[in-house]
Amino acid sequence: MTEARFIAINYTFVLVMVGIIQVFVQTFSKKGYTLGVSVPKDVGETETMKQILIDYKIMTLTLTIFLGLVQYFASYLTESVGIITLIFFISIALLSVPLIIYNKNLKNMTQGLSQDKRKIIAIDNNEGKADLRKIMAIAYGASLLLIIGVSLFLFINYDKIADKIIMHTDFEGNVTDMRDKTYLNVFYPSLISAAMLLMFYFINLMVIKVRPRISKENPEKSLANNRKAKKAWTYYLGLNAFVMTLLFEIGVNFLALKNISLPLYILTGLTIILSIGGVIYLGIKVGTDGSRLDKMEDFSFEEDDKYWILGAGFYNNPDDPAIFVPKRVGVGYTINIGRPLGKFILIITFAILIFSLVSMFIFK
Repeated sequence: MTEARFIAINYTFVLVMVGIIQVFVQTFSKKGYTLGVSVPKDVGETETMKQILIDYKIMTLTLTIFLGLVQYFASYLTESVGIITLIFFISIALLSVPLIIYNKNLKNMTQGLSQDKRKIIAIDNNEGKADLRKIMAIAYGASLLLIIGVSLFLFINYDKIADKIIMHTDFEGNVTDMRDKTYLNVFYPSLISAAMLLMFYFINLMVIKVRPRISKENPEKSLANNRKAKKAWTYYLGLNAFVMTLLFEIGVNFLALKNISLPLYILTGLTIILSIGGVIYLGIKVGTDGSRLDKMEDFSFEEDDKYWILGAGFYNNPDDPAIFVPKRVGVGYTINIGRPLGKFILIITFAILIFSLVSMFIFK
């Protein structure tokens, strides 16, 4: 088995997993929305709406199977990892097509329906934030101490490190790339883990600061559930950040300096399970906004549907000062591309993605 074939198989697995998540995305999306569209409860429970969801699932599942087969058999046509990776990212983007189509159709169907969009705005959104910051300080402080500790150990023992450092191995464990020992190569895993830790930290801050969603029938309960959700996501992100730090500080360093791959494989598997399984579990049991913690249904609709574009994947409202808002579909947050900072973040994200893909062809 070639390395390209091995990578293609892994991409196929990830693609199918993402496709299955897309098929059942309504299961762990925010209550009150159907495929990202604000639908009154009586309309959402009709047979017509149920059939629309069934049709969406069939279309998404069919597309997932097709793209998975294309991804797998691509490795029989080319040995280029760059081309196989490009096909993977294009396929990931195409998986959103059914959602975009059905989201648009639902918008047209529900246009003009009477919906009560009154909101309760007299709330204290700062309560509980101090406790969340304490949790963050402990979780991210532990990861930071690990990075500092490993970095100090490597610095003190720099002269004892071999003159050649392993940078890459193939799927069979054979070394395919070794570099001369330099401070940059030795501390590269620590730099990456520090950058990842910083990313998790800012994501967690975004989770804490994002505005809550309130139920009209029981505002106090929904606000309490929102705080519980933020605490659950803070614990999850802190744990995920720590495992990611272990992956680079222990797993990658053991491979690079000792040519021992077992810790890397174990921590990689744990990271994948935690990243995917954790998100799905919290999405089903808690929800981004805490709306799945109990049976409350009467939530206020937050933003007008017209501000959500591309299958509710992006939020575009220049009059809303929020940069990050909870996603309507699935779990997590998305950016408000109607704001200048939101546009900047989107451009930078795509620039990094494009550079990463291009570099795979330039630096083979």
